[in-house]
Amino acid sequence: MRQYPYQEISRQLEKYIEDNKITGRMPGILKLSRELDVNHVTLSRAIHELEKKGIVAVNGTKGTFVIAKERVRPRRHTIGVIGLDEHSPWGSWLLSRFKETAEAYGYHMIGLLHQPELFEKDVEILGLFPVDGFMFTYSSLTVSIAEYLRRENIPYVTCNFHPGISGVDMCDYDSDAAYTQTLKMLMEQGHRRIAFLGFGKNQEYNWLFEKILDIWRKNLKEDFDEKLILTDCSIYEYIRKYPSDFYYQMAAKSMDHLLNLKNPPTAVIGGFSVIDECRKYLEKRGIPVLEKISLIGFQSGRSEPVSTIDYWDGNVANLCKWALTRLLERLNGKDLEPEKKVFPLTYHKMGSTGAVPLNKEIIYL
Repeated sequence: MRQYPYQEISRQLEKYIEDNKITGRMPGILKLSRELDVNHVTLSRAIHELEKKGIVAVNGTKGTFVIAKERVRPRRHTIGVIGLDEHSPWGSWLLSRFKETAEAYGYHMIGLLHQPELFEKDVEILGLFPVDGFMFTYSSLTVSIAEYLRRENIPYVTCNFHPGISGVDMCDYDSDAAYTQTLKMLMEQGHRRIAFLGFGKNQEYNWLFEKILDIWRKNLKEDFDEKLILTDCSIYEYIRKYPSDFYYQMAAKSMDHLLNLKNPPTAVIGGFSVIDECRKYLEKRGIPVLEKISLIGFQSGRSEPVSTIDYWDGNVANLCKWALTRLLERLNGKDLEPEKKVFPLTYHKMGSTGAVPLNKEIIYL
């Protein structure tokens, strides 16, 4: 039987993949044609031959990927939790909340500090962890990570919604309802200049800020002012510059900006850690909270806040326990349809919100 050049090259390419232990994305056509010393048109035909054999998958926009061979990963009976440092007080506490759940299925948990730059640079490093599956927390799951885990048949769940990822169990808090209720409450108290402080951790989650903008526009209508929405700063930049007090530095810069506006806000909403630092900064500046400005924080149930800031929080242990249980059931062979679960937030009145100041022309600076 006649052998065509592309068939011979496809065998060379298959050997090239095996010899170089290539997994994931392959080098581009031009680079491969130089390395194998073959015409790039013939090489393209050879790649399609490998695609027919199920050795590679061709994605027109993203490249060619080696399909992971069906192999049995050694069972470690361990779950890796991305985003929780088990050596920190908070990470250790939260892991202890669902230790019993994991042990009931015969599993252990290890907390893994999220390293976004490392994981994005070399996503395959996740395959080296001695775990049977992953649970992602605090916006740590990205599209590239999800695609890699899917190719490698490594189960995972995430504790944050991500519109760019499908076919996986997800859970999150009903923040939309809480933001809407907060705005209505503040507006009933006379507030119209309501600011939001949000600091990005991952560009893939910027859609959250777009949702918040929509909620502000919908509720404030003609009173909406985009200058009061601060979301263009990365928390990692502050961590690098101010490792010991990054939340305070974020709060100070944000409040200086807001209070220097011609019409400063009468209320500020944001993550609890930053809003509590805003309170400290305002007090240091001699600007009394409640009397001149209202503050409300959002948090994920880390602990009972020792503060006078009004706040929303959720039961993070229950949220993570739901995600963990779904992952454990899948690992134990249960056939489940992917599900999205929403958890409520609860409002706590501590004394940092009230009616808008009678003197609306307050001079802060």
